Amino acid sequence: MFVRKDRRLKNYNYNGYGPYFITICTDNRQKLFGKIQDDEFIYYSKELENLFKNTYSKIENEFLGVKFNVECTMPDHVHFIVSNASDGKYNLSDIVSRFKNLIYVDYKILVQNKFAPQYVDRFWQRDFYDHIIRNDKEMEDCYNYIDNNPRAASFKILLKKWDREAEIEKQKLKNKNNHK
Repeated sequence: MFVRKDRRLKNYNYNGYGPYFITICTDNRQKLFGKIQDDEFIYYSKELENLFKNTYSKIENEFLGVKFNVECTMPDHVHFIVSNASDGKYNLSDIVSRFKNLIYVDYKILVQNKFAPQYVDRFWQRDFYDHIIRNDKEMEDCYNYIDNNPRAASFKILLKKWDREAEIEKQKLKNKNNHK
């Protein structure tokens, strides 16, 4: 029987202030939200972009004391830093669960109205990744990672393209040499 490993830090109060670095991925890394173009993330539609912006605001209004410091949507995942100053009223799982649910419910409506692509099977991966930000240096590192994520993804796309082009050229050269 498969037993899911608990990734939570033992004896840590996840009702505490945080801040936390969060990553949530779509199931099977489906590219549902947009694309990387010229070092920037571009949503598939304005409606999809508004869904994410409105969800952050809804949660901040619903969960008093919760604040999203920075966020980044990518084609198949979302990063954000969230602080929880609710004095233990909400824990991190409550916040992330609400985020995932709000996006999922409204995403289905966008699919029906052809503003977003259809997902296959499940929408979100079951879990999420969290990192407790312990000091200013970690906060700066997490912030920079989120801020630079579209450029890093764009660079990886470019590297893959160069690798494919290099392979094609190698194959052409090999074929040319075999025909001599």
